[in-house]
Amino acid sequence: MRRVARLGQGWHTFNRSPAELVAGLSELDTHLEAEGRSRAGVRITVCPYFQPLTPDAVEQYAEAGADAVAALFFAFTPDDVARAFDDLEACRQVAERAGH
Repeated sequence: MRRVARLGQGWHTFNRSPAELVAGLSELDTHLEAEGRSRAGVRITVCPYFQPLTPDAVEQYAEAGADAVAALFFAFTPDDVARAFDDLEACRQVAERAGH
């Protein structure tokens, strides 16, 4: 986080719940302030990793301060890819409504 505060334009974090993201962003804000910066200009991306990604979770991440949510899915066949994108469509719509 110190490197993000000094030089970064973004922070990509893994496997945090929305509540854990809030705590992480509080720590990041402390480091940014020490560098004379603010979170403006720093894009916050979270990947829930193996935690479920639902429309409600996307909304919670947006409220917690995330600018983007990266989905992780495993695909072993082309049909798996299509199904994953279909399953993520509701999440994409929530993110779009949130302006992300």
